[in-house]
Amino acid sequence: MRPFEAVALKVRSLGQRLHAAEATFPIPILLPMLLRYALEYQANAASPMWVMDTFLELDIRPSALVPVVEQMYYTNEQPFVGKHRRVLAADLVYLIQAWLRESERHGDSVLFGSEENSASIDELLTGLARSQDLDPERQQAVDTLRGRIAQAMR
Repeated sequence: MRPFEAVALKVRSLGQRLHAAEATFPIPILLPMLLRYALEYQANAASPMWVMDTFLELDIRPSALVPVVEQMYYTNEQPFVGKHRRVLAADLVYLIQAWLRESERHGDSVLFGSEENSASIDELLTGLARSQDLDPERQQAVDTLRGRIAQAMR
C-alpha cells in the first residue's frame, strides 16, 4: 500500500466512525491539511484527486468542499502559491463537476441547488478561466461548465 492510500484509508475510517460530523471531523481543518500533505509529500506518487475522492467517498457533499478549497485558492495559502495554485484550481474544477453531477442526479430544478449557488459557481469559474492556473483540459472543462450553467439560467 502506498503512503497516500494508507492516509486515505485512515481518513475514511475515521470519517465513517465519526459520521463525518462537523464537530469531530472538521472539514475546514482536515481538507487543507490533507491537500498540503498531498502536495508536499505525495505530489508524484498519488492519484491527483485522491484527497477529493476521499472526502466524496465519505458522502461529504461537494457543496461543503468547494468553499474551503476556494478560500485556499484566493488567499494564496502556503504552499499553494505560484505554480502550485494549479493544484487547487484543478481540485475546484473536479469538485464543481461532481457537484453538477449530484445536482442533476437529484433532479434539482436549479443547478447547484439554488440560483445563488449557480451564480457564485459561475463567478468562480469565470475567475478560474481568466487565471493562468488551468491546463488546456481543465480550461475546456471550465468552458463546458459555464456553458451548462448559462443554458440552465435561461
